[in-house]
Amino acid sequence: MVDHFRGRIHFVQCGEAGHWHPPLQGVINLVGRTNLRDFVRLMYHAEGVVCPVTLAMHLAAAVETPSGDRGTRPCVVIAGGREPAHWEAYPNHQYLSTNGALACCRNGGCWKSRCQLVGDGDAKDRQELCRQPVQVTPELRIPRCLDMITPADVIRRIELYYEGGALACPAVIRTESVAATIPPRAGHSTAVHVSNVPFAEPAPIPAQPTLPTSTRKVLLTFRHGLGDAVQLTIVLKHLRQYRPEWHVDVAALVGKHSAYHGLCRNVAVLDGQPTPTVGYDEVFALDWHECRAAHADYPSTKPARCLSEVFGLTPTAALFRYEVQRGERATQLAHRYLQAICRRGPDADGRFPAVLIHYQGNTSGAQKDLPHDTVRDVCEVIQRCGAVPVILDWDRRSPLVDGIHIHNPGAGHELWHGTGTGDAESLAALIAASRLPRLNPLEGLCLHMARAVHSGLAADGARLLRDMR
Repeated sequence: MVDHFRGRIHFVQCGEAGHWHPPLQGVINLVGRTNLRDFVRLMYHAEGVVCPVTLAMHLAAAVETPSGDRGTRPCVVIAGGREPAHWEAYPNHQYLSTNGALACCRNGGCWKSRCQLVGDGDAKDRQELCRQPVQVTPELRIPRCLDMITPADVIRRIELYYEGGALACPAVIRTESVAATIPPRAGHSTAVHVSNVPFAEPAPIPAQPTLPTSTRKVLLTFRHGLGDAVQLTIVLKHLRQYRPEWHVDVAALVGKHSAYHGLCRNVAVLDGQPTPTVGYDEVFALDWHECRAAHADYPSTKPARCLSEVFGLTPTAALFRYEVQRGERATQLAHRYLQAICRRGPDADGRFPAVLIHYQGNTSGAQKDLPHDTVRDVCEVIQRCGAVPVILDWDRRSPLVDGIHIHNPGAGHELWHGTGTGDAESLAALIAASRLPRLNPLEGLCLHMARAVHSGLAADGARLLRDMR
């Protein structure tokens, strides 16, 4: 179809990144480059649409044209036999249906959900399969009701709009023979109606046009805790790669905001006042829900759900790595603090013998918090390893901190830049500069024995003591 109209109609290929969209030549490729708003804007300027039963056919009818008309945009729908035409077709669309031509859709659509096996464990792979599949390639099979619709059928329906006058066209829009541009397929005829419109040779294929990249100012507001805030860095990495034309600003809670330096254009702190939204093309107030599905190709997490449902992006597994940049000032403060509490200086790689512990949450404490006694035991083990326990607690809820053996940089510490709470950048700097020392075999055996004796496992302790001797 694209080859037939080359030089006369510019086609734009659209779709979600990660879905099956074989690349075409001679088209403007916008696969994975449009969100819903972009797609609606593109539809507004489109003269016509070619698609299966999908969002595009509904937008073709719903989105007005530049002249203000609604429901008049030409659209050729390659439908097959899944849905009855009276259920799905719009009045002005060329709806290519094969209802009634096959036994499986003789009395209307078959309503089967799949033809190509997905392998996702869904019952549709077993119970909702097409009854008459056609293996097009070793990797692809399609319903017979769609395989029966030929490129010549689609071309003819496009030409009807020009022939009938719904679309203005030059005389060269018609050719003497569609067969000249479409190779015949087994079992299909390439015979088509030939008009008396004078034929002219198609113009040479022009260089593929490119749509101007229009920058968009986008604001993300995020009112969630530190763990969720760090997860948002995954979303920002996806937007940076797949929405390079977006100028993204983020407004987050204090202490969480520093996680986004280098991943967006500007960072602001939400302080309880209404967030200024003037000057932005789009504002996303991000909810942050648990993922409802198990995905095979990428983690089933909150970022995955946000990327799919909010931004229309298929998550990329390689981008699921947390990224919090650490500035020089935050690194210096972390080293200064660890140097002050550790008995010995850093190792050759600049890391101190310290272990950071955060065991009390601000939400769902009954499900997440560890008992104080358990953490006390953990601190004793850390000390036996020659390291310093550091409890991260900005609300003075832990009774374990003594400032001698177990430390805590409280809410007023310089690490937190006067915010009165933890800071993502400073925490990342502390983590990067801390490490539980490695034990040699004898130290490990002694530690194992001490833990066994401490746990009241006398027999194990005695056995370990014999082994050590």
